[in-house]
Amino acid sequence: MQMNRRMLILLACFVACSCVLPAVAHAQLKPGDPEYRFLAGDQIRLTVARRTSLNQQLTVQESGVVTLPIIGDVAVANLTLKEIQIKLYQELRDAYPSVNESDVLVEAVLQHAVYVTGEVKTPGRYMFAERPNLWDAIREAGGPTPGAALDAVRIVEDQSKGGTSRVFNVLEALESGSVDQFPVLGDEDTIVIPSTEDIYTGSFGVTVMGAVARPGTYRLQSEKRDLMTAILASGGFRTDASLKHLKVIRATEDGSTTTQEVNISLYLDKGDASANPLLEPGDTVNVPQQTNWKSNWSLLLSTLAVVATLGFLVVEINRTD
Repeated sequence: MQMNRRMLILLACFVACSCVLPAVAHAQLKPGDPEYRFLAGDQIRLTVARRTSLNQQLTVQESGVVTLPIIGDVAVANLTLKEIQIKLYQELRDAYPSVNESDVLVEAVLQHAVYVTGEVKTPGRYMFAERPNLWDAIREAGGPTPGAALDAVRIVEDQSKGGTSRVFNVLEALESGSVDQFPVLGDEDTIVIPSTEDIYTGSFGVTVMGAVARPGTYRLQSEKRDLMTAILASGGFRTDASLKHLKVIRATEDGSTTTQEVNISLYLDKGDASANPLLEPGDTVNVPQQTNWKSNWSLLLSTLAVVATLGFLVVEINRTD
């Protein structure tokens, strides 16, 4: 009886672990991976041999379905690419009996998101099937405006990859015909095209980077050089900005740096002046992104379930002993 009880406890622990491990693995997978399970917003490309009218790109809707002509909605959420291919074939076969399984091909559409802000005709977030280069992103945003300073275009890396910033001379590359020199962009990178009036390289420059509308270096007047003024100069916070963990990075005389964490929401919500410190020449302000807790919620719950089960296991084994 005691042995059977231990076996049941171990079985419960195994079941709990088998639930959380796929969740952990899925967090690392991408749509192109065979084991990836498709979610709302993901895209697939359907190709049907000898029926070109059915060839199209489909987006998984919030309800977890894709919509096919004549057939209607087909639930594909949480299925792998192979499972989706089989399911779409089964649905197509009912409407088009001549379709064979080998005729139906489903491919993942890999998308790369890039933000383009500043002096372009249509600033915004743009998606690309292949990783774009800098000029691809600028053209997708409608091209530069007449006042764009193309010799000082800034590329800001996504915060999850370090958030580094660099400047590229687009004008020089265009004039020399060296299109192959345009850097390839990473996922969630931000491109900032400044105005010729915005460029500042003087002694009082404050660099603002991260989740703001226009990352870059800005001049602040001596009588108005607080943190919030620098944020406003950069176009304000993006919707995904984390207001409680801003960093003000400052170089010291000995060559090292100091970092001050600031909860700017205390200033915005309660008027706490201490949460809106004065800046000094050469300071760098880093506005981090919020953690996407929704995408990690199921993983967190699964992990807690495993922890609880393991705790139960220890208690039960000690009691039976």
